[in-house]
Amino acid sequence: MDKSIEELRAQRDLIKQHLEWLDRKLAEAEPAKKNKALQSAPTSPTLPVTEPSTEAPLESPEIIPDPERILAAPPPVDINRAKIGCIALFILTSALFLFLLFGLPYLLD
Repeated sequence: MDKSIEELRAQRDLIKQHLEWLDRKLAEAEPAKKNKALQSAPTSPTLPVTEPSTEAPLESPEIIPDPERILAAPPPVDINRAKIGCIALFILTSALFLFLLFGLPYLLD
């Protein structure tokens, strides 16, 4: 039991090191990205240079469905009706198979 806990802690430490490495790489890449964008974009003295917003625009409440309402809604197809249809299809298919296997050869004689 202690060995698995030690392994989990070692994995957690490795993950922390990896996250720190990712943070460093992101920090190195962002200033270079901003500098490259500023150098490549033509600047005008009359228009201020603004950075694009990183936040996603909020959608209107009508478009976002309420998860509670979706989970509480009954399914569009009645389950009992579907079960009856499946059973009826099975019975009809079985009857057709039996007719073709036993009845048709006697009719053809």
